[in-house]
Amino acid sequence: MPRRAQVDPLAAAVGRRFREFREQKGWKLETLAFEDGTISKGHLSDLENGRLNPTVSTLKTLAGQLGVQLLDLVTFPEEDGRQRLVDLTRGLPEALLERWSDEAKAVQREKTPQTPPVPVVTSARPLRGAVPVVDLIDGVEAVKPDRQLTTTRWVRLTPDENRLTGAFVAKLVTDELSPRAPEGSYALFRRPGPGSRRGRLFLVELRGRGASSSELSHLVRFVETVTVGSSERLVLRALSASHPPLLVDTRRYSAAVVAEFVRMVRLDEGMRSTT
Repeated sequence: MPRRAQVDPLAAAVGRRFREFREQKGWKLETLAFEDGTISKGHLSDLENGRLNPTVSTLKTLAGQLGVQLLDLVTFPEEDGRQRLVDLTRGLPEALLERWSDEAKAVQREKTPQTPPVPVVTSARPLRGAVPVVDLIDGVEAVKPDRQLTTTRWVRLTPDENRLTGAFVAKLVTDELSPRAPEGSYALFRRPGPGSRRGRLFLVELRGRGASSSELSHLVRFVETVTVGSSERLVLRALSASHPPLLVDTRRYSAAVVAEFVRMVRLDEGMRSTT
C-alpha cells in the first residue's frame, strides 16, 4: 500500500470514516493493529489521514474487524441524501431491510409510462368485461363469489385484468400506500391469490369475535404479511413508514385477508359515459 506524499481527497474521506468507526468502538490504533495483525499502527495512521491508498482487500479486512460492511467505509453521508440513507440503514434488522428492498423493487416495476385515464361507464346492470368501482368498505362484498353489488360505476381495463377473480376498483381513504400513491387515489384489487404473501399487499378486515356482522374500518391496513407474535397479537404491517405496525388483540379481533392490491388506476370522472 503506497504512501502518498500529498493527501488525496477520496483517501482522506475513507480515512475519516475509518476513524469514525474505530472511535465508536473505543479502540486505539494499537488495538486495531493488534487485532488485525497484518497492518501496522503507522499504516493505519496514514490511512486515517489520507496518505495511504488502501486496497479493496485491506478495507474489507478492516471493515470486518470493525464490525461494519465494506460499503460503510466508502459511504459519505455528507455528500447526498442517498448516501445518508445508506448510512442510516446500518445496523437495522435484516427483516426490515428485506421489506424495504421488496418495496423498492415494486416501485421500480411501477416506473412505467403513465397510462391514460380510464373512463367511467355508468350502468345499472353488471357490465360484461368490466370491473366495478366501489367504496372501499364495499370491497368485502366485491370479492365474494356470489357478490351482490349496488354500484352503477364500471371501468374497462386490460382483458386480463377484467377477468381477475373478484376484481374491483376503489378509492384509497388513507395514505398507507405512500409513497406509492397519495390519499384519494384509485387502486385495483382482486380476490387474494395462492402462494407466498411476501412482498405482496393486502387489504385486511378486522372482525370482532362474536359479532353478528363485520365491516371494514379505520383499522384496516394494507399489509405485506400477517403474522401472530409470541404475545398472541396480530401484526399488521403497513407499507408506509409513517404508519407503525398495528398490534391487534386476538382476544377481541380476528383478521381476514379480504383483497390483494394489484396496481394503481387513473380514473377521469369527467370522461363518464353512459350505456
